[in-house]
Amino acid sequence: MKKGDTIVTSSFSNIYPEGVTIGVVSEIVKSRAENFYDITVKLSTNYKNLEYVYVVGNLLKFERDSLESNLPIK
Repeated sequence: MKKGDTIVTSSFSNIYPEGVTIGVVSEIVKSRAENFYDITVKLSTNYKNLEYVYVVGNLLKFERDSLESNLPIK
């Protein structure tokens, strides 16, 4: 990961649809105590200016969760 990289949602989540641009990496700082990074992302949407939004429910969430919980662990 480097400054300027674009953050996009993937298909690995039951919450967010795939392919939605979240923002761009603006700062990366390695944590002193651990093997993690603190990443600052400049969001692609100014949420303060939103007037209308759609709230979408995943009608197949229960089915997906059920299938994923029955997958054999490798």
